[in-house]
Amino acid sequence: MEQQKITKIYPPPAKTLEKGEIYENLSPRKHLKSRPYVMINMVSSLDGKVSLGGKASGIGSPTDRLMMRELRSMADAVMVGAGTLRAERMDLGVTEPMAEARREKKLREQPLILLPTSTGDLPLDTNLIGLASKDRKNVVVLAGSKVQKNSREVLQRSATVIEAPSTEDGNVDIERTLELLMQEHDIGTLLVEGGPKLNHALITAGLVDELFLTLAPKLIGGYQGSNLNIIEGETLPQRAEEQTLELLSVHLVESELFLRYRFRDVGQSHL
Repeated sequence: MEQQKITKIYPPPAKTLEKGEIYENLSPRKHLKSRPYVMINMVSSLDGKVSLGGKASGIGSPTDRLMMRELRSMADAVMVGAGTLRAERMDLGVTEPMAEARREKKLREQPLILLPTSTGDLPLDTNLIGLASKDRKNVVVLAGSKVQKNSREVLQRSATVIEAPSTEDGNVDIERTLELLMQEHDIGTLLVEGGPKLNHALITAGLVDELFLTLAPKLIGGYQGSNLNIIEGETLPQRAEEQTLELLSVHLVESELFLRYRFRDVGQSHL
């Protein structure tokens, strides 16, 4: 892909970046005491839609996809919600430049791919693509307690299945699961790529430290429920509403904006 001109708008002074790097100041690991440092990365249309016909593909530009891979190269693990994987095929494989960047940072060549599920309905063989056979061992299903035994057996053919801490109704307890990932699997930095319901659960629980949002110069529209927003669920509780996001940076590529925010009252370390 021909390198597009990238202009840094904020923080000042504004300038054109010679190397075209947007997230060059992102530290590869953030050390919190009890859970991974959590970053959400999403692409949205101008009217706030993150899916078109249930799929995110087609909203962002090739530059957005390049920046997505750059963020993946810095994370210990990438988490994707079950609904997002059911909705579209996802290429979570590592390119050689990405693998090289990870080796330089002393990270495992392929980030762990984490897939929380409370039902066991995960189309791993058809919708999780781009992985070499040797990298399949890095696919980890975080199964809630109500996932049936036969579903677990099917999933174990294509992934490592871990019984995730669960709520009383058998759904994945996301907060305790993050603690488990840090304590037993050395996950210091977690990149979350949706979907909107997973985003809602994490934000509601106060577990998100940063939001990377690509704002694509498109309008999608659609009736309520037909195309999803960045977060989907009930109105956020008061505690979450009071989490003011601090703008860290703005970059412009043609007419596409790359926004980076930090949640001010969560996380125990700063850039």
